[in-house]
Amino acid sequence: MSYSGDRYSPNLSINDTIVWLLDHGYPPLPIAPYQDPHQYPKLPIIPNTEPLPRFTGKNPSYLNFNGQPCLIKHQDFQHRLPSSSKIKRWFCDWRTGIATMGGWNNTVWLDFDVHRFQSIEDCWTILQAYLEFAPCLKSTFIEISQSQGWHLGVRCNPLPDFSNFAFQPEGFQAGELIGEGKIIVLAPTQGKSGQYQSIQRVMPIQIESLDSISIFARTQPTGASLLKAIAPSTSSVSSTDRPIAIEHLVCQRVRFLLQQLNEIPVGQRSDTLCTIAREVFGWENWLQNYPYCLAPSADIFCQTVGQQLGLDAARIQRILNSQSHNVSIRYSMPAIHRHLGDAGCDRQVQQAVRFSYSLYRGRFS
Repeated sequence: MSYSGDRYSPNLSINDTIVWLLDHGYPPLPIAPYQDPHQYPKLPIIPNTEPLPRFTGKNPSYLNFNGQPCLIKHQDFQHRLPSSSKIKRWFCDWRTGIATMGGWNNTVWLDFDVHRFQSIEDCWTILQAYLEFAPCLKSTFIEISQSQGWHLGVRCNPLPDFSNFAFQPEGFQAGELIGEGKIIVLAPTQGKSGQYQSIQRVMPIQIESLDSISIFARTQPTGASLLKAIAPSTSSVSSTDRPIAIEHLVCQRVRFLLQQLNEIPVGQRSDTLCTIAREVFGWENWLQNYPYCLAPSADIFCQTVGQQLGLDAARIQRILNSQSHNVSIRYSMPAIHRHLGDAGCDRQVQQAVRFSYSLYRGRFS
């Protein structure tokens, strides 16, 4: 049965999403816009405290014919589609956004939360590298959330029994799985902080398992595994190692900082050098077991950056010898390793090896 041509919402973009969901066997669920918690508190207001919102812009709800927000019991539609009349009632107001529910068609939604990454740019850089690592995902359902995180849909059987996920079994949490009974907000819903955007609206691809695309339950790393991950090799770099330009390895956030060194406010210069040094020393440490080397060395590069920031030599050394995130800066690992491990680093190196040391010879000689 095709629902093409049916009208459920006066918002044509929302209506298109409703029709697509129904055509592919997913329940369309309404999302009312965020409402002032002082007018619609989740709990009775306690004096001198900020109330919690009843309508978050993410929970199943709708605006009725009078424009008043109403909650719905979405659990009723975990195993059955809503009726046509109910859908039309839910979406009678053009401002009502749209969502669906995990579990239908054995679908799980990968919610990559931008707040798990150092920045939006870092999130996008790592996720683009992840798509290269798992290229089958380029053919699946992809959307951008209101906060610039990513939503990817995949189908797998059985459905996972965990929520928080990482790219490695003991890696850092990269996001949350939206599985059976959970809500995923879809484009073109207008959220509190931005609009959800559709990148590719296709039926989520079928995968063998989540670990086949390097998605694992997030577990707490042990002290031993952390030390193994961050400890640099003591082996020396061979004179035949191929030099790689630093600026083509570092994450997008660090690349941006390097381009803006002359515009960094005085009060942020130490933190800026710390951020850059953590990434640069991270790459130097990771490359020590491979036939490549940084050009120039991390120490020389960071000394030069510190001087460009207007920091004196003693202060630069204090920063380089300090700790960041409870790890010595000189024993750091690159940002991409935190999320994609050695495979992600290796792919980044392969993309950078075509750049020669000559790019830096004039700048640092």
